[in-house]
Amino acid sequence: MFRGKRSARAGGATLVAAALTLLVGFTPPALASQSHAAKAPINIESISLTSIPGFDEIGGETADFDWINAHGGIDGHQVNLTQCYIGSIISESPTAAAGCAQQAVANHDLAVVGSFSNYDSDVLPTLQSANIADFGDFPSTPIDATNGDSYPLILSTVFFDTGLSEELAVDGKCKTIGALISSGLPTTNQAARAIAAGAKFYGAKVVAPVLVSTTQADLAPAVATLESEGATCIADAAATNQATAIVTAVSQSGIQEKIAGIGPAFSPRTIAALGPLANGLFIDQTAQVDSQTSDCPGYTTQEKLFCLQMQTYEPNVISVGNADWPTYGASVGFVIVIKYMIAHKLALTPKNFRKAIPLAGNIITSFFAPVNFASTGPVKGFPRIHAASANFLTIQNDVIVPIDRRNHNVSDAMVKYPNG
Repeated sequence: MFRGKRSARAGGATLVAAALTLLVGFTPPALASQSHAAKAPINIESISLTSIPGFDEIGGETADFDWINAHGGIDGHQVNLTQCYIGSIISESPTAAAGCAQQAVANHDLAVVGSFSNYDSDVLPTLQSANIADFGDFPSTPIDATNGDSYPLILSTVFFDTGLSEELAVDGKCKTIGALISSGLPTTNQAARAIAAGAKFYGAKVVAPVLVSTTQADLAPAVATLESEGATCIADAAATNQATAIVTAVSQSGIQEKIAGIGPAFSPRTIAALGPLANGLFIDQTAQVDSQTSDCPGYTTQEKLFCLQMQTYEPNVISVGNADWPTYGASVGFVIVIKYMIAHKLALTPKNFRKAIPLAGNIITSFFAPVNFASTGPVKGFPRIHAASANFLTIQNDVIVPIDRRNHNVSDAMVKYPNG
C-alpha cells in the first residue's frame, strides 16, 4: 500500500485561466479569487487503484483539485487530497483497503472522495464510525448500493451489466446472449442476474454465464463454451484489462459474435490496439449530458473544462479514456456540497458534510446526470443507487460514436426481474 499526497501546483495559473476564458467563456463559479485570506485547508482522501497501461481512474480528480487550488481553493480553502492505494485493477488488497479507511479517520479527513475499491465492506464500517462519508465512490460492490454512508454519483456496475444485455438485444438485435463475468468478486452473482434481467426485459434468451479469473489471459476456451451453448452475442462483464483478450478470442473463433462492454474497458489506447477488430463493438457508459465519446475536446462547457484541466495537470493519462470521469464527477459534486455548507454557515466537519449531502438537493455536476440523496434509489435492494441511466455507444471507423444521444433507463429491467 502506497500513500501519496497531491500538492497544489499554481504555476501558469494566470495563463491557464485566460486560456479557459477564451476557450469556453466560463469562469468556475465554485472557485474563489486568489485575493481571499488564507483559510483552513480541507483534508480529504481517495481510496485508489494504481494506474496500469490503459487504465487510470485518479487523473480526473487530481487534475480538478490541482486546478481548484491554483485558482484560490474553495472559497479560499485549499484542498489537500491524499491518494491511498490498495493495489491495481488486477489485484487489490482488503487489508490495504481497511488501512486506508483507518488512515482517513486518523487524519480527521472531511470525507473520502471518488474512491474505487472492490473491498468497500472493509472500508465503510470504519468510515461510518467516524461520520466520514464515502462520497462519489465508484459503486462496484454490493455494500455501495445499501450502506447509508455510501454516496455514489454514477451508475452501479451491476446496472452497467443490465445495460450491456439491453443494448445487445435492442441495438444489436441479439436473440441469444451469453456473458463472461469475473469470478470470485462480491458482484459476480449480481452481474449474472443483471445481464439476465436486461435480456429478458427485451425478449432475448440468455445462456449460462462463463466465469473467468481476472488474471486469465487466454479467453478462447470461455468464448468457445458460450458459442457451444448457442450464444450469438456476448456481454463482457469481465475485468477491464481483459477487453482485448475477449475481442481477440471472438475474432479467432470463426463465429461473428456481437460484443458489448463498459466504456472504461475500451479506452482510445485499447481501441487502437484492436485496430479493425474494434469496429462494431457496443459500449455502455454512465449517462452524461451529451454522451461524450472521447476525452477531448468535449461538447459541453463542463467537458471542455475537464479537457483543459487534464491537459494542464494530467497530460500523460488523458489518452486512457473515460476511466477518469467518475472521480472527476466526484470532485465536482464535492465542491457543490462544500459550497452549500459555506453558504448555509455549516462548519466544515465530517458530520456536517454528511448532513449537507441530501440537503443540497440535485447535485448537478454538468458532467453526469443529476443525483439527489434526499430519497432512496428506484430499485429495491439498491437504495443508495440514484443514477439509473446509461448511454449506448458503438465503435465505427476506430472511433466511439453515440448510437443515439438519449439516456437509457436501465433500472426498469431490474425492477421487473430482480432475480434475473
